[in-house]
Amino acid sequence: MPDPAFVSAARDIYSDSVSEMRRTLEGVTTAGLNWRPVAQDANSLAALAVHAMGATHNWLCIAFGATLPERDRASEFRAQAETADGLLALVDEFARRCDQLFDANPDLDGSILRATGGEGQSTAAWALFHAIEHLREHLGQLYLTRQLWEQSAGR
Repeated sequence: MPDPAFVSAARDIYSDSVSEMRRTLEGVTTAGLNWRPVAQDANSLAALAVHAMGATHNWLCIAFGATLPERDRASEFRAQAETADGLLALVDEFARRCDQLFDANPDLDGSILRATGGEGQSTAAWALFHAIEHLREHLGQLYLTRQLWEQSAGR
């Protein structure tokens, strides 16, 4: 049964998360966006932002039954910002695509089973909530990575 309240709540959390991501990235130099902490397999701010937005868009497509985008998940973690403005523009473009999905689907039957792109399936509700929780997980990593960069830069 469609429930616009849970879609609206998810959109609010998503929108707040994207705003927080932008604030976390703003004011960081291009070198800072591409800096990686010393920890093994740590990601740069640029890689975290590209992956978080790509994954969010992908999971929202699944939730809302839209065509899955072409995606190279592994390359997201190798992403480099050419400029700070360019990275923010990329975040904004992904946000625009996600906003379009929310706009087109205010009433979502969360019980509908959706293909996840592999052989698996999930309910639309699970895909929607996973998109949001995954975005929030990477937002936390963005906060920490920015703090580590600021400390390493002697700020």
